[in-house]
Amino acid sequence: MCQGFLWRKSTRAFLGKHFWQKRYFRLEQDIGTMDYYRSTKNKIPLGVIPVQAIISVEDVDDSKKFSSQRFEVHLEGNWVFELRASSRADKERWVLAIQEMIQKSDFRHVVEKFREVKFWKLDCSKKIQHKLAMERKKAYRATEADRRSESQHQSRRSRLCMNVQAAMKMPGTSRRKKKKSKSWYESGYVEKERNAMMVIQQG
Repeated sequence: MCQGFLWRKSTRAFLGKHFWQKRYFRLEQDIGTMDYYRSTKNKIPLGVIPVQAIISVEDVDDSKKFSSQRFEVHLEGNWVFELRASSRADKERWVLAIQEMIQKSDFRHVVEKFREVKFWKLDCSKKIQHKLAMERKKAYRATEADRRSESQHQSRRSRLCMNVQAAMKMPGTSRRKKKKSKSWYESGYVEKERNAMMVIQQG
């Protein structure tokens, strides 16, 4: 889990200036979120960014101050989080961790419905997490249904193979029956019938 302090550039200007706010960020890789807190002492985050909402992570223009430490997280709905790390190495660590999370993300269509609002705010992020949980349940049920269907198919195929193998053994039994028929023919029954017919014709 990647965690540590980053400076986030405020979206609201004060006296015409945007200030940098120090925030504690955590990448919750198991649930796929990027949370940020006011400090390490806070248990309730200020915001929760679902990884499904992250489109890309990009560097800032070299002409900007602290450009080697800054990066931008581009979100659905043209929202941008401009962040600054304590060093270039720390920045690269965060960029790599976020990009790895993006590659593993799924169900992006859930977040697209919230792209017009600040979906990282707690009230909205809870709705998104609930919908994502429902989508994962649906996907799990579909996977289980496919697995059961495949198992049933293999079972039917196995029974069919057993029936074919059993059918392949039947000609041996048939030959024995034919052999019995042949011995029954050779017993003279047909010859006796032919002689009886000749006697009747002569009479």
